[in-house]
Amino acid sequence: MSCPMKLIAWHTQSSARRSKFTVSSDLAIGNAYEAALCVELALRGIPFVRQPCVTLNYKGHQVGKGWLDILVGDVLIVELKAVEELSDVHTAQVLSYLRAIGQHLGLLMNFNVDPLAKGIRRVIVSS
Repeated sequence: MSCPMKLIAWHTQSSARRSKFTVSSDLAIGNAYEAALCVELALRGIPFVRQPCVTLNYKGHQVGKGWLDILVGDVLIVELKAVEELSDVHTAQVLSYLRAIGQHLGLLMNFNVDPLAKGIRRVIVSS
């Protein structure tokens, strides 16, 4: 990843993290977190796509489709959860999506934890 792309990805990640804290403190209903996070991103002028469809390939063959929760700035996947604890399955899901769209950085955000900072996990595909 080039230096300007790393800077864009870092800034995008930082903005998404701040948005999560705002949403968590204002909302306590699990199924509304995605919508609220999208509102927060829009209010901050951060470009995003909600629920974009991605094609999943295996050895050059299309084997299915997946839907990202949020794609921020075309460089950051944000996958939202409201679970007791993030697991390896959640990380594997984000890694699969990152590979499918050719990006390197994702955030898993769990809205069911306290303190809020414990609910964010960076997921990185190394080159």
